[in-house]
Amino acid sequence: MSSFTPLNVIFEEESEEEIDESKEIQIEEALKLYQNALRLHSQGPIYFAEAEEAYKELFRSEIFTYPESLSEPRWAELYGDADADEDIEDDPVPENSGPTTGSDGSASTLPQILYLAYKNYGQFRLDKLRYKLNHLKRDLLCDDLPLSSGEINDAAAFGLHQLVEALGRDELDVELWRKVSRVSEFLGSRRVARYCLEAIFGTSDMSTSDQVDALGLEGSFAAEQLRSLLLRIQDSLAETILQTTPQQPKSLTKPLSRLIDPCPYLSDTIVRPLAEINDKDAQNIEIKVPVRSWAAVGKAILLRTQQEATGAVNPDPGASYSLVIPLKQNDQLNSNQVGMDQQSLPALLQTSRGGAPIIACKTGYPHSSIDGGMRQLSESPIEVIAQFQDQAIPIPTEGNVRTSKQVIEPDLQSKGLEMNLSGDTGDQFPEGSSTLPTRKRSFDSAELPDASDAVRARSKRIKARGSMTDPSLNKEETAEDWAKWFDQQLHIYVEADDLAFESANNILIKLQCKTIDPSTSLKDEICQQQAVEKPPGEITPQNDHSPVQRLKRLLDGWDLAKSRAFLSGGGLQNPIKGSQTLGFSAFLDQSMQETQSVSERMNLPDDLELDKFAQRTQEMPLKGVDQLATQWLYEVLLGQPFRNSGSTAVTLYEGFLWPDSLKETVVQMLVQQDAVVFAAMDEILESYSTLKAESYFVRYEAANFVEIVFELHLDIYGRITNPSSVVDMATRTLQRDRLCRWAALGSRSIYLASWLNAPMTHLSIRFLWSTVVCNNLLDPSSSEYTIACYRDLIQLLRSEADSLGEDYILISLINNAVVPEISVRAAEREISRLTTMEFFTDIFNSNDKDPCSVIDDLEPILEISINRRMSAANDSGVPQRDESNDAEILNRHGTDTTLFEALQFLDRASLSFHLFLWQKLRDAYSVINYPPQILSCNLRSFAMIVQHLNTSLYVNKAPDNDSESYLHWLHNLDDLMTQILALMLTDANAFDCIDGDHIRVLIEAIGTLLKTLHVFALWEDSFRVGQSQPPIQPSSTANKAQIKSAEKFREMIVKTWTLQYLFFKEAMVQNRSAFLRPNEDLLNYLKTTHYALGLRTYCGVANRIFLRLAKSEMLRMKPYEGWDIDMPQIVFDLHGLKISSTTLDLQDHACEPVDIDRATALDILDLVMLHLNRISIKELMKSDLKFAVDKLQQVIKVPKLSTSTTARQFNKRLVNSYLKSPVNPVELYRCLRGVGNLCSTLARTEGFEIARRGWYFLLGHISLTKFKSQKRISAGSIDDLEHAKVFFKHDLEFNTERWETWYRLAQAYDTTLEEYTTWTADKLDNDMAALVELQRQAVHCYTMAVAIATRSANASFEDTSKMADLYGDFGTRVYASTREPFSMKAFSLQDYERHYNGANRGMYKGQPFRALHLYQAWKFASALLQKASLQKSNDWSTFYMLGKVLWKMHNCNIETLGDVKRIHHQPVIDAFVRAIECVPDKRDSRHPEKDPILEPHYKLLSVVHKLVQAKRCSAERGCRILKATPYARRVPDVQESEEWVDYMQEVLKALRAADKSNWHHRMVARAAHTIYETDPKDARTWLGAKHELTQQIFTKTMKVWKPDNERAGRHFVYTGRYVSFFVQILFRLKDKDNLEALARRIRKRGGDFFNHAGIWQELSFAYLTLLRDRVEVQAGVEIYPGFEELVFRTKNPEDFATNASRLEAWIQNPATQCLHLDTLREAIDFKKLNNGLVKPSIVEELIGDIYALIYETNAEQLKAKETAEENRVRMRVDNILADPNLSSNDRETALIAYPDQQAADPMAMYKRRPTTITHREIIRKAEALMVRPPPIATPKAVARTITSIGEPGKSPGIAVVIPSQASAKDVISVPASPGSVHDSADDESELSDLEDDVADEETKEETGKPLSKAPIFPNLLGVMSNDTALDAQGGAHVEPA
Repeated sequence: MSSFTPLNVIFEEESEEEIDESKEIQIEEALKLYQNALRLHSQGPIYFAEAEEAYKELFRSEIFTYPESLSEPRWAELYGDADADEDIEDDPVPENSGPTTGSDGSASTLPQILYLAYKNYGQFRLDKLRYKLNHLKRDLLCDDLPLSSGEINDAAAFGLHQLVEALGRDELDVELWRKVSRVSEFLGSRRVARYCLEAIFGTSDMSTSDQVDALGLEGSFAAEQLRSLLLRIQDSLAETILQTTPQQPKSLTKPLSRLIDPCPYLSDTIVRPLAEINDKDAQNIEIKVPVRSWAAVGKAILLRTQQEATGAVNPDPGASYSLVIPLKQNDQLNSNQVGMDQQSLPALLQTSRGGAPIIACKTGYPHSSIDGGMRQLSESPIEVIAQFQDQAIPIPTEGNVRTSKQVIEPDLQSKGLEMNLSGDTGDQFPEGSSTLPTRKRSFDSAELPDASDAVRARSKRIKARGSMTDPSLNKEETAEDWAKWFDQQLHIYVEADDLAFESANNILIKLQCKTIDPSTSLKDEICQQQAVEKPPGEITPQNDHSPVQRLKRLLDGWDLAKSRAFLSGGGLQNPIKGSQTLGFSAFLDQSMQETQSVSERMNLPDDLELDKFAQRTQEMPLKGVDQLATQWLYEVLLGQPFRNSGSTAVTLYEGFLWPDSLKETVVQMLVQQDAVVFAAMDEILESYSTLKAESYFVRYEAANFVEIVFELHLDIYGRITNPSSVVDMATRTLQRDRLCRWAALGSRSIYLASWLNAPMTHLSIRFLWSTVVCNNLLDPSSSEYTIACYRDLIQLLRSEADSLGEDYILISLINNAVVPEISVRAAEREISRLTTMEFFTDIFNSNDKDPCSVIDDLEPILEISINRRMSAANDSGVPQRDESNDAEILNRHGTDTTLFEALQFLDRASLSFHLFLWQKLRDAYSVINYPPQILSCNLRSFAMIVQHLNTSLYVNKAPDNDSESYLHWLHNLDDLMTQILALMLTDANAFDCIDGDHIRVLIEAIGTLLKTLHVFALWEDSFRVGQSQPPIQPSSTANKAQIKSAEKFREMIVKTWTLQYLFFKEAMVQNRSAFLRPNEDLLNYLKTTHYALGLRTYCGVANRIFLRLAKSEMLRMKPYEGWDIDMPQIVFDLHGLKISSTTLDLQDHACEPVDIDRATALDILDLVMLHLNRISIKELMKSDLKFAVDKLQQVIKVPKLSTSTTARQFNKRLVNSYLKSPVNPVELYRCLRGVGNLCSTLARTEGFEIARRGWYFLLGHISLTKFKSQKRISAGSIDDLEHAKVFFKHDLEFNTERWETWYRLAQAYDTTLEEYTTWTADKLDNDMAALVELQRQAVHCYTMAVAIATRSANASFEDTSKMADLYGDFGTRVYASTREPFSMKAFSLQDYERHYNGANRGMYKGQPFRALHLYQAWKFASALLQKASLQKSNDWSTFYMLGKVLWKMHNCNIETLGDVKRIHHQPVIDAFVRAIECVPDKRDSRHPEKDPILEPHYKLLSVVHKLVQAKRCSAERGCRILKATPYARRVPDVQESEEWVDYMQEVLKALRAADKSNWHHRMVARAAHTIYETDPKDARTWLGAKHELTQQIFTKTMKVWKPDNERAGRHFVYTGRYVSFFVQILFRLKDKDNLEALARRIRKRGGDFFNHAGIWQELSFAYLTLLRDRVEVQAGVEIYPGFEELVFRTKNPEDFATNASRLEAWIQNPATQCLHLDTLREAIDFKKLNNGLVKPSIVEELIGDIYALIYETNAEQLKAKETAEENRVRMRVDNILADPNLSSNDRETALIAYPDQQAADPMAMYKRRPTTITHREIIRKAEALMVRPPPIATPKAVARTITSIGEPGKSPGIAVVIPSQASAKDVISVPASPGSVHDSADDESELSDLEDDVADEETKEETGKPLSKAPIFPNLLGVMSNDTALDAQGGAHVEPA
């Protein structure tokens, strides 16, 4: 069982989050270890041993195992990295995550401790080495501390490794860079040393001098260190740059110069122990080779040569060399292991920078490789690759750091490096690429076991998944079972292929062309190839390879070289680009390569006799690396196994095809060791005169060796002097010198051999041929002499063949590109080439020539040549061409021998040359812009390449031979197909120059190519089902290249299928008689091909060319059977839009969608509407079609109105004016008969077709449905409704006779009205005009919809149902407009009155017609609802609304009824009973969470109750009627009317019980009204009604919710009625408190009630009446309105002001008790609450009456009391004045302060005194009673007396204050005498603001400020305190009051 967690229980373990602090703890522990090691390190050599252990303990810490602790190179080695490839543009790939730091607090601590640990450990090892070296110098003769050179190098290298690790963490440490540079230079790598120093100044854009200044002293040291290093390596250019750096002052240079070297103890002359020096023997250096191959041995020798040349290693004098190669592999090793051995040659051996050139040659050396290599050779000397030593240090342990005199190669197999299992070793390492560290791939991609699997087992789910995908994991399954399983998985692909091929073959058969083999035949052919495969170790060449088998072998052995060949191509050059000499000469050279005879010789095994050569070097070590290099060349060029085989001996150079890596190494060795080898051979030839006759073979070997070297130098020079070569002149001059020297040496060797009568015929012929080629290369202008030499060679070859009894002599030099073949045929070809040079030179140099002349010259010979090629084609099945046409072409050109020679040359020329000529012809036609001939030229080239790939040149040749050439041609085919498709798809006349025979040739060529390319699809299918795995590439670059190659294959497959369709289409046009139904054949081809391509996700490649073609063709041929199924799939693949009504038919073909354009959207609009009509609008909103519709509308848009759209503009104005017109009752009646329309016209403008298809109506309907389907809980945006209206009106602009558009537009207006009146009543109260306008527009739309639908709608079920909805909605709209809150305003004509001219009345103003009467509206609504009920017999809402309308017609008053007879109540009851019958059960089974529908039940109860109360129905019959509702069936029936109310209450109680959510507020109101109506005069009924209302409606929140089925706006009407009823009850109950609380809520919720102002006015009257009644009860007298005027009418204003002030002071006294004060306060608060909503005079009248009552009651009493108090004070002052001890000043002050009579105000006579007391003054005084003045601040006590003298006319005040040390009670206040009655009212009002309570004990205000007590004399002014103006000596300060 599933458990749950209680939300109200907080568990202790969940209260706090667990924080993993293990990482921080480990870092702290490592920091402690580091501090301990650093402390021991700093204590000197005595503690070196302990420091060593401390550092080791530190590096054993857990922090060094974190992934983020790895350096970037180490991370790349373990987890791989993205490599850059210059030849292939890589796709954007995610960045490698690399080592990162965590996000916790340790992120900043960990990198710092790693950096310090590596840095200080490296420094410690160097310090330890320094100590040993210093100790060794002191104890030179002692043997207790032996320290060999190897140990010194090991220690220095280990320290260097640690410093490099530290540098990887912080590359800004200048001192660290300098140390790394110094140690690297000590270890022999000056390149690394220089790099480190340059890196200091290479991180900024500033100049070197500015950087030195910025870096300070360390920068100066680094600059000096770099300058000295550049002096040692003699780099003058870089040294001049550093000369600009500022020098240090001479006074500082000398003392600071000793600090330049960071490691002075590492000098070149390190003192060594005497034992090592004295006992040293001659050294034997072993060169270890990691791979068993001749190329690897040669590269190892080259590397050793470079090391010695650069000083990286310094061999001792007399050192000898020997080779150590790996043991021969066991025969039991599988092919994968052998392949890995062949691929294990590291990138270090590639001398890419500054070394010998890397020249790759398969059929010849590529120009770029030779150019780049020779250019590098001339630029810089050979240097050592510094990363060689670094790769041997994978981890910081001393045991892995070893340096010796051996050339150590890293064991890549031990590192788990994955290499490519096929291809050559040399292909892995691109030319010119820098050496990269080895990188490990992830365990998942390599399918190797994870190292952590030893401690962590895989989960069962992963094991099960692996067992399902890997057949080898399931031991119980047999191979046959797995084969069947794979066949089942592949069956779907095979079936799709068979359908596609069958559809293509059906067309091919009708065209009488060769058919395409089915997919099963291709699979059988591939399986046959796999069955006859031989072991990988066998070197016998294989024959009879079909194109299918050949491509399959290429795919199985795919590598980076093949990817480059396939992606970049080889090569057709553009004849337009470049200089004029490039065209012909470059292509003649290329034609020489292509016409080489197919060699039957095998590939050279990598380790053929390699063991014997290595054994000889070990038995007899060679002195010096130069001697070893020479011997290696001798072995490779000649070969030990063929030396003693007689005069016809064959060398390794002649007998085997070299791998590319060996060719590169041989050329590098020849160029690098040229001087040494030349000197050695010159010395041998010098000894010829002393040799005897039996030494023939020695002489022959020497001459043959010289000839081979001569031919190789000839090959190199021929390539670098090619017109397309970019090798500089200096390099060419050097190679020319080498060629001439070896030519002379070869001539000398042949001469000496003939002088000794040696049989050297074979060698002599080779030398003569090479000499002719050499002369032609050195002096190309002597063509006549060259031709004569070739003719002599022809005679020599023929005579030699006759002497030998042979038909011909053929010497094949398969490893030489310049001299690939020596034969009569080759000589004739060269003669033809030279004799036709002028002819073809004119053609290729014709850039400025008239293209028509080029066409006249080229087209005849090309046509004849292509005819001859077609005739010579074997097994092609192509009809033979008639040669008479060729004769006619020749006759037209006369007897021009040049043309015949050109034809002969073309017959022998290569395919590349033919294609180049066709390109030239195509370019000429391009100039004159004639696409048909341009297409013809491209098609000729296409057919020639396909024919070439299926000739014996490739078919009968092993797949490993010429694989790059094969892939180059495939690349060229792809380019041609792209151009062909572009022309065919864009030019309608592209096939004008292509006849039927040519089309058949092309169709067969395409079929052949398609069959070949389909091998890739089958090969990829095996990966999809897990039957096989693709070739694993060794690097990410190779992997990306393989992915790009696979993508290119897919594109070629798609282009081929597309091209075949276009030719089929054209063939059907030219052969109409062969095809009865061509469209069916084409459609079948498109559908089956699309299915086959889509199944493999090929549709989206090649820029979706097939999909675009299929779309255009299907749209052209629409409609056809199945069009609605095929076209949605095409659209989905192209644009990602699902336009099908059922998405189950659509398949995901993994196509990246593109945006659809407007033309396509319009084309598929019919299809979209077809599928849209199959589903309902509600289903559409949930389907993917909705998204497709939105996308289509974004591009289709709505056409804008313009001057050309007159009809549309007219319709728009007509519709708008109709919607604004008043409602005519006649139009309402006529619409039921189908009469009514607008005088509009069809707008056949832009967009008419879109509207005709119903597009705009659909968009409007979608927007309307979208809004109505949203579940809304508050008011929101109505943008969707506005959009719906716009689209509906757009539809009506084109045609106004669409009834459903009018209907949906009416619904849009209705929905807008509902939205405005559902959430708030603001618009009902404040903007009723807008709502009335919406009602009119809805009624007009309904009217037009009913009229058009009645006369034009179909009788289908769908239209009938829609019309029923139309009638129901129209009837509901009319009835709703007659009821509150709208109340017939929509049918009013008050705003539509206009002027008329009557015959008898003249001009008058009146209404245009008689407005619709209320009863007429109800009758019309009932007619509509009755029509709806006939068609919707099960819709409860229709019968419910019909019952309500009929009830109003039955229950209306006489004025409304008029002369019409009242209808009986039985139809009303029948309608409600039918509605109850149609209502679903209490709870819908589909939606059990919804409440039952109670409206019909309650309405029936309400109607029956009213009928019984009106005596129209008896109680007994009412009970029978109510039995229709299930809620009344359990209530016992009653017989008497007196019992009816109780019965009704019980039924109502049952209904309320069913309302669980308390939404139905009308039942509560009905219950309250029922109780109230039993006896309206009884207080108990009032209390009962109040109780009912306060239980659900008038609660604390007082929120009445709108039921779902209640009309919009009625909710606010009901709430207003409830408030009025509740106010009436509270008023009768005299419940002022609840009435006041209700008033506060009603005032704040103006939007919750309809007619809020009227409700508030009613409530205000009730509340104010209760307040007046309360005052009357308190006063005991009647306070009628106007009491205020009665009281103050005769009062003196001055007396009123004085008495009002006394009254205000008295009221503000806390001790005062006033009976009417609370009522006055409530009245004033209500005035504030009212805020002007009701006239303020009503409230102010009550306020004035209450104030008048308070004034009348208390004014005279307060006046008498104050007079008595003043008399007492005056007597007290008289006593003071009578004191004889009073000083004169005090007496004068007293007299001034209290005179017997105040001085008269001089301006008093000019002041206007009020004559009456205004109502405003009374209200102001009343409100002042409720305002309590702020307390008066008490001044600070000071030790002085302050006398304040007031202004004239005002009484001064005297305050006697004792010093501040006294307590507060010591302050004596002297009250002032009361003011005179003659004082002005203004003065009195100002003094009235002072506090007159002398007993007030408050000392502080609420703000904390001190308060002062009121003076005894109330007329005295308050004392003003001014601290800044007080006298410092305590004198008096006088300031005006």
